[in-house]
Amino acid sequence: MNSRDLAIGILSVTAAILFVGLIAIHVFSPGAAYGYAQNASGGDYVVTTAQFDGVTELLYVLDASVEQMNVYVFSLPAGRVELLRSLDVRRRQGAPAERRPVPGRTK
Repeated sequence: MNSRDLAIGILSVTAAILFVGLIAIHVFSPGAAYGYAQNASGGDYVVTTAQFDGVTELLYVLDASVEQMNVYVFSLPAGRVELLRSLDVRRRQGAPAERRPVPGRTK
């Protein structure tokens, strides 16, 4: 057995091991990780997530000290998290609660 045969044998075994590893990675690869329905709080902040559709998730951040809620979404084209909406969640003091009519009911 000369050095060429030894080199070919080593390269063949290495190629076989790499091929098996490649197949194992594709077969046992983890699925997509979703972060919806998670929440946390700390200090004056409450953070929660929600699923908008099959691929889009929203991040809600409520700052209780200034009574402001921001909604963020990951923009795939831009590749970053962007502010979707900013909401003022202050309650008006002394204002009566709004009553909405119930469909199909009369007074």
